[in-house]
Amino acid sequence: MQAISAEKEALRELATELAQKLGFQAEVVISDDPLEEGALRVAFSVKEDQHFLIGQRGANLSALQHLFRALCRKKGYTLAGVTLDINGYVKEKETLLFQDVEKAVEETLAQNASVALRPMFSFERKLVHRYLSGHPKVRTESVGSGEQRKIFIRPKISSDDVSETGE
Repeated sequence: MQAISAEKEALRELATELAQKLGFQAEVVISDDPLEEGALRVAFSVKEDQHFLIGQRGANLSALQHLFRALCRKKGYTLAGVTLDINGYVKEKETLLFQDVEKAVEETLAQNASVALRPMFSFERKLVHRYLSGHPKVRTESVGSGEQRKIFIRPKISSDDVSETGE
Protein backbone atom coordinates (compact mmCIF):
# COMPACT_ATOMS: atom_id res chain seq x y z
CA MET A 1 0.00 0.00 0.00
CA GLN A 2 2.83 2.43 0.83
CA ALA A 3 4.50 1.78 -2.54
CA ILE A 4 1.23 2.66 -4.24
CA SER A 5 0.96 5.87 -2.22
CA ALA A 6 4.57 6.75 -3.04
CA GLU A 7 3.91 6.25 -6.76
CA LYS A 8 0.76 8.39 -6.59
CA GLU A 9 2.73 11.12 -4.83
CA ALA A 10 5.44 10.96 -7.51
CA LEU A 11 2.76 11.22 -10.22
CA ARG A 12 1.19 14.17 -8.41
CA GLU A 13 4.56 15.92 -8.36
CA LEU A 14 5.08 15.16 -12.07
CA ALA A 15 1.64 16.57 -12.92
CA THR A 16 2.26 19.69 -10.82
CA GLU A 17 5.61 20.23 -12.56
CA LEU A 18 3.97 19.82 -15.97
CA ALA A 19 1.35 22.44 -15.10
CA GLN A 20 4.06 24.83 -13.90
CA LYS A 21 6.09 24.38 -17.10
CA LEU A 22 2.96 25.23 -19.06
CA GLY A 23 2.58 28.41 -17.01
CA PHE A 24 -0.22 27.32 -14.67
CA GLN A 25 -0.42 27.07 -10.91
CA ALA A 26 -2.42 23.93 -10.18
CA GLU A 27 -3.39 21.83 -7.23
CA VAL A 28 -3.28 18.19 -8.29
CA VAL A 29 -5.16 15.28 -6.72
CA ILE A 30 -4.55 11.68 -7.78
CA SER A 31 -7.29 9.08 -7.27
CA ASP A 32 -8.28 5.65 -8.56
CA ASP A 33 -10.35 5.64 -11.74
CA PRO A 34 -13.83 4.27 -10.97
CA LEU A 35 -14.26 3.00 -14.54
CA GLU A 36 -11.00 1.09 -15.02
CA GLU A 37 -9.24 -1.08 -12.50
CA GLY A 38 -5.60 -0.08 -12.02
CA ALA A 39 -6.09 3.26 -13.79
CA LEU A 40 -5.75 6.66 -12.19
CA ARG A 41 -7.47 10.04 -12.36
CA VAL A 42 -5.27 13.12 -12.23
CA ALA A 43 -7.43 16.11 -11.30
CA PHE A 44 -5.97 19.58 -11.86
CA SER A 45 -7.53 22.54 -10.11
CA VAL A 46 -6.52 25.83 -11.74
CA LYS A 47 -7.82 29.30 -10.85
CA GLU A 48 -7.74 30.96 -14.26
CA ASP A 49 -7.46 30.34 -17.99
CA GLN A 50 -8.68 26.74 -17.77
CA HIS A 51 -9.98 27.08 -21.34
CA PHE A 52 -6.36 27.06 -22.61
CA LEU A 53 -5.79 23.67 -20.99
CA ILE A 54 -9.13 22.23 -22.08
CA GLY A 55 -9.39 23.62 -25.61
CA GLN A 56 -12.31 23.31 -28.00
CA ARG A 57 -14.36 20.20 -27.14
CA GLY A 58 -11.48 18.99 -24.94
CA ALA A 59 -8.90 18.80 -27.75
CA ASN A 60 -6.09 20.44 -25.73
CA LEU A 61 -6.91 18.29 -22.72
CA SER A 62 -6.67 15.18 -24.88
CA ALA A 63 -3.24 16.28 -26.13
CA LEU A 64 -2.14 17.13 -22.58
CA GLN A 65 -3.26 13.70 -21.42
CA HIS A 66 -1.23 12.08 -24.22
CA LEU A 67 1.82 14.13 -23.20
CA PHE A 68 1.39 13.20 -19.52
CA ARG A 69 1.12 9.49 -20.38
CA ALA A 70 4.34 9.76 -22.42
CA LEU A 71 6.10 11.42 -19.47
CA CYS A 72 4.87 8.63 -17.18
CA ARG A 73 6.24 5.96 -19.56
CA LYS A 74 9.55 7.81 -19.83
CA LYS A 75 9.81 7.89 -16.02
CA GLY A 76 9.15 4.12 -15.92
CA TYR A 77 5.63 4.09 -14.49
CA THR A 78 3.48 1.21 -15.68
CA LEU A 79 -0.13 2.27 -15.40
CA ALA A 80 -3.27 0.67 -16.78
CA GLY A 81 -4.42 4.15 -17.75
CA VAL A 82 -4.41 7.79 -16.77
CA THR A 83 -7.25 10.27 -17.20
CA LEU A 84 -6.56 13.96 -16.74
CA ASP A 85 -9.29 16.33 -15.59
CA ILE A 86 -9.21 20.12 -15.42
CA ASN A 87 -11.56 21.76 -12.89
CA GLY A 88 -14.04 18.87 -13.17
CA TYR A 89 -14.47 19.22 -16.95
CA VAL A 90 -14.06 15.50 -17.66
CA LYS A 91 -16.28 14.46 -14.78
CA GLU A 92 -19.05 16.77 -15.99
CA LYS A 93 -18.64 15.60 -19.60
CA GLU A 94 -18.77 11.96 -18.42
CA THR A 95 -22.00 12.60 -16.55
CA LEU A 96 -23.61 14.18 -19.61
CA LEU A 97 -22.21 11.49 -21.92
CA PHE A 98 -23.49 8.67 -19.71
CA GLN A 99 -26.95 10.28 -19.61
CA ASP A 100 -26.97 10.26 -23.44
CA VAL A 101 -25.74 6.66 -23.42
CA GLU A 102 -28.50 5.57 -21.03
CA LYS A 103 -31.13 7.18 -23.29
CA ALA A 104 -29.64 5.39 -26.30
CA VAL A 105 -29.64 2.06 -24.42
CA GLU A 106 -33.32 2.55 -23.55
CA GLU A 107 -34.07 3.35 -27.20
CA THR A 108 -32.07 0.34 -28.40
CA LEU A 109 -33.95 -2.01 -26.08
CA ALA A 110 -37.38 -0.45 -26.77
CA GLN A 111 -36.96 -0.64 -30.57
CA ASN A 112 -34.73 -3.73 -30.63
CA ALA A 113 -32.58 -1.83 -33.12
CA SER A 114 -29.14 -0.21 -33.26
CA VAL A 115 -28.80 3.40 -32.17
CA ALA A 116 -25.91 5.66 -33.22
CA LEU A 117 -24.33 8.14 -30.86
CA ARG A 118 -22.82 11.41 -32.10
CA PRO A 119 -19.24 11.34 -33.45
CA MET A 120 -16.74 11.41 -30.56
CA PHE A 121 -13.08 11.71 -29.70
CA SER A 122 -11.35 8.40 -29.06
CA PHE A 123 -11.23 8.95 -25.29
CA GLU A 124 -15.00 9.51 -25.24
CA ARG A 125 -15.61 6.33 -27.25
CA LYS A 126 -13.36 4.41 -24.87
CA LEU A 127 -15.44 5.66 -21.93
CA VAL A 128 -18.64 4.47 -23.58
CA HIS A 129 -17.18 1.06 -24.45
CA ARG A 130 -15.98 0.61 -20.84
CA TYR A 131 -19.23 1.91 -19.39
CA LEU A 132 -21.33 -0.60 -21.34
CA SER A 133 -18.85 -3.49 -21.44
CA GLY A 134 -20.68 -5.46 -18.75
CA HIS A 135 -24.22 -4.62 -19.88
CA PRO A 136 -26.22 -7.83 -20.26
CA LYS A 137 -28.50 -6.67 -23.10
CA VAL A 138 -26.45 -4.39 -25.37
CA ARG A 139 -23.06 -4.28 -27.04
CA THR A 140 -21.10 -1.42 -28.59
CA GLU A 141 -19.30 -1.05 -31.89
CA SER A 142 -17.25 1.86 -33.26
CA VAL A 143 -17.93 2.65 -36.91
CA GLY A 144 -16.49 5.22 -39.30
CA SER A 145 -13.17 6.98 -39.46
CA GLY A 146 -11.55 10.21 -38.37
CA GLU A 147 -13.80 12.89 -36.95
CA GLN A 148 -16.90 10.97 -38.07
CA ARG A 149 -16.14 7.83 -36.01
CA LYS A 150 -19.07 7.04 -33.74
CA ILE A 151 -20.45 4.29 -31.58
CA PHE A 152 -23.46 2.15 -32.36
CA ILE A 153 -25.27 0.59 -29.43
CA ARG A 154 -26.74 -2.70 -30.59
CA PRO A 155 -28.95 -5.26 -28.88
CA LYS A 156 -27.19 -8.46 -27.88
CA ILE A 157 -28.65 -11.62 -29.32
CA SER A 158 -28.75 -14.31 -26.68
CA SER A 159 -29.06 -18.03 -27.28
CA ASP A 160 -32.53 -17.77 -25.70
CA ASP A 161 -33.62 -15.59 -28.63
CA VAL A 162 -32.84 -18.24 -31.24
CA SER A 163 -34.98 -21.36 -31.34
CA GLU A 164 -33.34 -24.74 -31.89
CA THR A 165 -35.55 -25.52 -34.89
CA GLY A 166 -34.85 -22.23 -36.63
CA GLU A 167 -38.46 -21.03 -36.37
